[in-house]
Amino acid sequence: MNFFGSGEPQGPSVLAVAKVEAEVMTDMFNKMVTSCSKKCVVRYTEGDLNVGEMACVDRCVGKYLQAQEKVGDCLRKFEEQMKAQEAANAQFQNAQNRRP
Repeated sequence: MNFFGSGEPQGPSVLAVAKVEAEVMTDMFNKMVTSCSKKCVVRYTEGDLNVGEMACVDRCVGKYLQAQEKVGDCLRKFEEQMKAQEAANAQFQNAQNRRP
């Protein structure tokens, strides 16, 4: 890292990336809690969940996390394809610019 402003281009700071990650994880957790609570908890009359509600919440959380993982995998593959396509386009443009 160059403190004089020249040299390598700077991307987002580590702190900014950590803040975004924390926001995304918090949002996912809140959505998961809301979704699984609506599906599994019938009434809030007792302080603890009953056995059926706990089992339902466990399954719901597991399925929610699996779905999030699959979506993440699809997005990563799509991003890789887009990067490969951009690289191929850049090579094509360079080849076109080199022709007399």
